[in-house]
Amino acid sequence: MPENNLGFQSFANELKLLTNKYEQRPKLCNGHVHAAKFQLHYGDTGLEFYVDTSHCRFTSTPIYLTSLTGSSNHWHVVGISSIYDPTATGFKIYFGHINSQVSKQEMLKMSIDNKWTFEWIGIEMR
Repeated sequence: MPENNLGFQSFANELKLLTNKYEQRPKLCNGHVHAAKFQLHYGDTGLEFYVDTSHCRFTSTPIYLTSLTGSSNHWHVVGISSIYDPTATGFKIYFGHINSQVSKQEMLKMSIDNKWTFEWIGIEMR
């Protein structure tokens, strides 16, 4: 896992430790999607990708929390925490640039050049 993702991973690990203290223990699972997996959105602007969480083996739709890391310019992104069609096996993300004049092709190049990585945690109450 890249160095800039250690904070998110550390948070996930700490959350797992804290939840072990309670009787109703949630199931936690986390992962990431690198910019190379981002795709051009079929609309005029933005990017999209599907997050496959099937390896987590959730039995119901969990709560998903998201973040975007990178070396630069990821603060220009809007929509990265807007989760579409969540299920126990995954969800979809559509996101764009704060400046609507930035094309989706420019945004895809920016995401790869700046090593953007989408981080997620799924929390399922059992």
